[in-house]
Amino acid sequence: MNGIEPVVKYTTEDSEGNEITVVDIQDTHFAKELVKKVKSEWDDFKIADPDRRRKLEDLYNKIYNTTVLRKYDGSHLTFPGLVGVQLRPHQKDAVFRNVQQVGGLNDHIVGSGKTLVQICTAMELRRLAICLKPMIIGMKAQIPQLYETFKKVYPFAKILFPSEKDFTKENRLKLLNTIATNDWDCIIITHDQFTAIRQPIEIQEAMINEHKKEVEIEFAFTDEKHEKKKLQSRLYKYEQKLKGLGDMKKDTQVLDFAQLGIDFLMVDESQEFKNLEFLTRKTNVRGLGNPTGSKRAFNMEIACRLLQSLHGADKGILFASGTPISNTIAELYLIFKYLRPSKMKAIGLTTFDSWAANFANDYSDLEYYMGKFKEVHRFREFANLPELITLYREIADVRNNQNIILEKPKAEHILKKIQPSPYQLSRIEKLQEFIETKGNNYAVELGLTAGYDYRKKVNPSYGLLAVGYARKLSLDPRLIDPAAPPGSKLIAAADNIASIFHETTPLKATQLVFSDLGTPKSLNAGDNLYNYLEGDISDSDLKEIFTEGYWELEKKPGLSVIKEKVASVLNLKQQEIESLIESANTAEQFNVYSEMKRLLVERGVPADQVVFIHDYNTRAAKARLYDQVNAGEIRIVIGSTKKLGTGTNVQTLCVAGHHLDITWKPSELIQRNGRFERQGNELAKNFFGNIVKAFYYATERTLDASMYNTVSLKAHFIDQMKTVEDPSIRVIKDIEEDVDMGHMAAELSGDPIFKEKASLSKKINELEQLNRSFIQKRINTEDSLKNTERQKRKYQDLIGQLEQSLPFLEQIPKKNNDPVFIGYVNGMAFDKVGSFGAAMIQSAQRKINVVPEGKGFILGELWGFKVQAFRRFAFGEAYITRQVLSPDDKIVSTEELLPDTEMAAGLQIRTAILNLPNQIAELRQKLSTTFENISEYHRQLEIANPYKSDLETAKGRLAEVDQLIIKRTEKENKKNSSPEPSVSDDVHQPKISA
Repeated sequence: MNGIEPVVKYTTEDSEGNEITVVDIQDTHFAKELVKKVKSEWDDFKIADPDRRRKLEDLYNKIYNTTVLRKYDGSHLTFPGLVGVQLRPHQKDAVFRNVQQVGGLNDHIVGSGKTLVQICTAMELRRLAICLKPMIIGMKAQIPQLYETFKKVYPFAKILFPSEKDFTKENRLKLLNTIATNDWDCIIITHDQFTAIRQPIEIQEAMINEHKKEVEIEFAFTDEKHEKKKLQSRLYKYEQKLKGLGDMKKDTQVLDFAQLGIDFLMVDESQEFKNLEFLTRKTNVRGLGNPTGSKRAFNMEIACRLLQSLHGADKGILFASGTPISNTIAELYLIFKYLRPSKMKAIGLTTFDSWAANFANDYSDLEYYMGKFKEVHRFREFANLPELITLYREIADVRNNQNIILEKPKAEHILKKIQPSPYQLSRIEKLQEFIETKGNNYAVELGLTAGYDYRKKVNPSYGLLAVGYARKLSLDPRLIDPAAPPGSKLIAAADNIASIFHETTPLKATQLVFSDLGTPKSLNAGDNLYNYLEGDISDSDLKEIFTEGYWELEKKPGLSVIKEKVASVLNLKQQEIESLIESANTAEQFNVYSEMKRLLVERGVPADQVVFIHDYNTRAAKARLYDQVNAGEIRIVIGSTKKLGTGTNVQTLCVAGHHLDITWKPSELIQRNGRFERQGNELAKNFFGNIVKAFYYATERTLDASMYNTVSLKAHFIDQMKTVEDPSIRVIKDIEEDVDMGHMAAELSGDPIFKEKASLSKKINELEQLNRSFIQKRINTEDSLKNTERQKRKYQDLIGQLEQSLPFLEQIPKKNNDPVFIGYVNGMAFDKVGSFGAAMIQSAQRKINVVPEGKGFILGELWGFKVQAFRRFAFGEAYITRQVLSPDDKIVSTEELLPDTEMAAGLQIRTAILNLPNQIAELRQKLSTTFENISEYHRQLEIANPYKSDLETAKGRLAEVDQLIIKRTEKENKKNSSPEPSVSDDVHQPKISA
C-alpha cells in the first residue's frame, strides 16, 4: 500500500448535470479500518513463527542495531583560560561529547546553560587544534548576551563580533576578508548575517541537481495530475535557481563561506532552520510541515555539506536548541538530513518516506474540530522506538527534566473553563456551515468574504479565515464586532489575576499574561502588519519579509519594501496585499490588552503596575523593564508568545502565568511557561514551596477545545523522543505529561461523545501497550524455552559423557588413600605438580610460534588423562589454551587459558580430573533446574492474554462511537443541504468587501 491510505470515491452528477467525483465517507472509513486490520494481522504473522521472527530480527539488527551508545564523562576537563565560572557536571559532559564528536546536537531544556556549553566547546576545539576557526550563529536578540558572556569567561579570547553596519553591502567585502585572513578564537554573528554570506556555488549546483533528480524520478512514477503539476512547478524553480547561480559565477570579488576558513559551525536556536526541503509521496497528511522548504534552510544545508566534506565525515556542525522538534514529525527527519547524511545513506534511509516507513506510523482518526468531528490523517506514533532513540541520541545530548536536576519551580497547571454566550454558540454554528460550504454560507454575515473566487464559487482561503475568526470568537466576540456582547473569559481572567495581585502585594509578586490576539495598534503600519502576521505565517517567512530582529532595527524597512517582500514570499496579488495591510491597520475600538488593563484597574490594580511588552521594543527598553519587574516595581506584564517568550528574564518574583489563548505549537507553550517555571524564581522557592501556577482560560464548545486537542496530539508525539527511556517499548502513542491537553480538550467540548471517544482512546492506548508487552513477554518465553531445551540436551549429553569417564578415576594409583601424582610431558615423567606445570608451560612456549592457528596438540598426560592444547590468536598476540580428555578421548573439562605460573598450570589439570564426581553433581543440579524452568515456561505459554478481550471490546466500542459520529455528521450535512444565500448570490450587496 506504500503508506497511502485508501479513499473510496464514486461518480455522480451535480444539479446542473455535470459529472462529479464524491468521496464516500462511510466506505472510506470502513476501508481504512480494514487497512489497519491487515497491518495488524501482518504484524502478528511476522512474529508468529519463531524461525521467521529470528530471520527478520537478524536482518533488522544488522541494519539498525549495530550501535552501542557511548557515555560521555567530562568530569576530567579543566578548561584552561576559563575564569569566574564553574561548569556543572552535565555541561562538562556535553562539552566533552561535542569535542569528541566534533559536532552533534545539544537538545537542552530552557535554563540548562547551553550558552556556556557552546562557548567552552569552541575554546576547547581551538585549544586542542581539532578546529582552527569556529563560528557561532544565533538569534539577533540573544547574540549580544552570548558575546558578553564569552568575553567575561574567556577575557583573553580573540573574538570577532561584527555589527549590522559591517554587513552592509559596502562593508561586507572588507568584513569577509577580515574573517578569512585573521586567526580568530571564535566568530559570532546572527542568523540573518550568516544567511547573507554566499555559499559555494559548486555545492549549491550539486545539491539542486540532486533534488532535481529526485523530483524527476518521482514525476515518472506519479499518475495523479495534481501531484504532477506540483512536481513540474518544483522542477521549474530548480531550473531558475540553476540559471541564477550561473549568473552569480561572474562575481568573483565576493568571498563565499568556503573561502573564510570556518571549519566548525555552532547554530544556536537551530529550530529556526527547520524548514528544509524534502520530498514525499504522502499527501493530505497533517504534521509534515512545508516540504518545499526555505532559502535560509537550503543555505544551512549547503554549509553543513561543506563542513562535512572538510572533516570527511558527519562532523563539523553543532546544533543547539531547547525545542529541536517544535511542531512536526518531519523536523526529526530533517535533523538527520542536516547532521547525518552519511549515516542515513549507510542504513538506506535517504528519503523522508523510507525513514517514516521504519520509524513513524500515520493513519486517519476522527478529531474534534470547532464543535464537530472531522476525519484527519496525521502521524500519530513512533515505531521501532529503541532504534530511533539510538539513532537520535547517537548525535544528540538530551538534557530534560528526566535526566537533569535544575533548581527551578514546578508548575501547577489549572484549567479555567468559561461558559460560552448564546452569541458565541450561534456564531460557531454559522461558522461551521461556512467551512462545510467552503466559504459560501453565512460568508457575508460573518464578514468572511475576502479572497472569494466568484468563478469557482468557493473561497480558497476559507479555512484560514475560519480559524482566525474562531480564535477571536473564543477569546472575546468584540474582536470580531466591537458592538457584540462581551464574552466572559477576560472577566474571569481579570478576577483571578487581581485576586492573586492583592493576595501577594506584601511580597511584590509578579504575573505574566499571554495573548497572541488583540494586541494594541502602533502608529507604524509595518509594525501592525508584523503583529498581524506573527503566529499566522512561519517564522522563516516572517523574518524574510521583515528581517530578523525587526524591533531592534534603528531604521526599519519602509512599507513599500515590506509590500514587495510580502508579494514574493507569500505569493499574494497587489489587491490582496492592500487588503491585508488594511486589516492589520484598521483602528479597533476594542483590543484585548487595553480591556484587560481596564478590568484590572477596575478591580483595584494600580494602572502603573500593568504594562504591555509591545511598548518596550528596543533591547535597552526591555532590559529596563526586566529590572523593574524583577524588583517588583511593575507586577503585571501582558504580551504575546514572541515578545514575552524566548529571552525574557523576569522570573525572580513571578508566581503565576495566564494563558488567555492557546498556541498552535507545543514549543511555544513551553516557551511561555519557561518564563516563570525557571531557575532564579526566588519568590516561589522561598514562599510558595517552589510551586508556580499556570492558568489556562478556555471557552467551552469553541475553537479552544480544538486547539487544545491539536496541540495535545503534537506534544504527545514530540515528547516521546525525549522522555521514553525504556528500550523495550517499540511503539508508543501516548505518555504522561504535566499538561494533559487532551483531557482539557474533552472537558471543554461539552460533547459527551467526545468525552467518551477521548476516554476510549486513552484506554485503548494503555491496553495496546499492555498487550504489546504481553506478546513480547510470550515471545521471550518461547525463545527461553527453546534455549533451555537446548541446554537440557547439552547437560544430559555432558553428564553421560562424564559418567563414562568415572571408571578411569578408580585406576588412579593411591598411597594412604591419596592419589599418587604421575604426569608426563614429551615422554618425561614428573611426580610433582609444580614441575609438571613448568614442563607444560615450556612445551607450550616452544610450540606457540610453530603450531598452526586453532590446531590441537597434546601438551601432557596425567593418570592417563590427556592435556590437549590449542594455539589461539587475538588482538595481535598468540596464546595457548588447554582442555582435558579422558583416556578414551572424551572431553571432561572446558577450554581455558593455560596459566603462566607453574603451580597453577599443574593444579588446574589435577583438579579437573579429581573433581569429576562433583562436576557431575553440579550438572545434575543444573539439569534439575532446567526441567523446572521448562515446566514453568510451558505454564506461562498456556496463560491466555488478559488484555486481548478488553482491547477488542474497547476498539469495538470506539468503532461504534466513530460510526455514530459519522452518521451524525452526515445527518447534519443533509439537514443543512439547503444552503443559505451564498456570497455569489449576494454579490451586489454593499456588505461585501475584498
